[in-house]
Amino acid sequence: MRYLHSRTTGFTIAELLIAMALMALLLSAIAYGMYSAETSSDYNTRKSELVTRARGVLDRIASDVWRADATLTSADHSAVNIMFARRLPGGGEETVWRQYRKEQVGGQWVIKVYEDDSPIALPPATPSSSATGAVLTPNVKTFDVWSEITSSRTITETLSCRITATIGPNVGNTFTIPMEEGPYVMKLSQTQYNDRPPVECVDYVPRPEYEPDDNPNVYWLCMEDAQAPPVALPNADWDHNDFMLKVTEGAHQVQMEVHWGTAAYDRDVMGPDGELLYGDLGGTHTYTYVPYCADSDKVRIELELQNGNVETGATITATQRKSLF
Repeated sequence: MRYLHSRTTGFTIAELLIAMALMALLLSAIAYGMYSAETSSDYNTRKSELVTRARGVLDRIASDVWRADATLTSADHSAVNIMFARRLPGGGEETVWRQYRKEQVGGQWVIKVYEDDSPIALPPATPSSSATGAVLTPNVKTFDVWSEITSSRTITETLSCRITATIGPNVGNTFTIPMEEGPYVMKLSQTQYNDRPPVECVDYVPRPEYEPDDNPNVYWLCMEDAQAPPVALPNADWDHNDFMLKVTEGAHQVQMEVHWGTAAYDRDVMGPDGELLYGDLGGTHTYTYVPYCADSDKVRIELELQNGNVETGATITATQRKSLF
């Protein structure tokens, strides 16, 4: 009689170890894939949120620039003032100044928006308590704003500042004199100014003609006998001590230094629409602003937000509705 024996097969220890290793690799791959998907989803979510927020901020600033009557940028490119007219419900208009400014709040950089009915102090000065402010966006990595001068006209031709003499021999009368070369204003290079120091009642007749020196970007606009136009003009002594405006032209900005040597008059430096650039405070004042003409009124803004390892950047170039400076 023959007996049949059944043979039972199984896994050896080596096979089990290999199977367990393969299973571990498979589970690791699945876990890594799930982690990568979650990380990617989180990154994309934050990226989308930053892009949307940056676009919204830039759209808001661009909207203000497009309707602006004037814009002024800070010397460090961290803020911009935007002035425009807002219509009132009952008719008429009011002048509104709005400022977008990069500030550090609670250890992180933010963009704040301020609003006031008068010009808002630019950095490094801080806005006055009368200006209302609110955080527009946190997580700011970069915020740079500057103006692009593309005009074929010179800055001198577009300076268009005005001075109003309100006290002097003609007390009670107001005269508005354009601060550009003309009957009452002469232009001097720095060398000419040094050669003709402004001393009261020292005549420089005939009136000197402008002669550029080695640095034509620095010059003086000097007013003479504005206290009684046009009566005093034929007898003007051209001591150019009545009012002096030193102009230093830069690539995108102009620095004006207001000087005067006599106290015979009150003087206010006004913009073309009557906005006050300087009050009659005495002494010397420095004011940096961007001059504009019809074909050079572009404002360029770069904004980059960052949240953790996620960052996004965006840039706009906006053009004003019209130009003033």
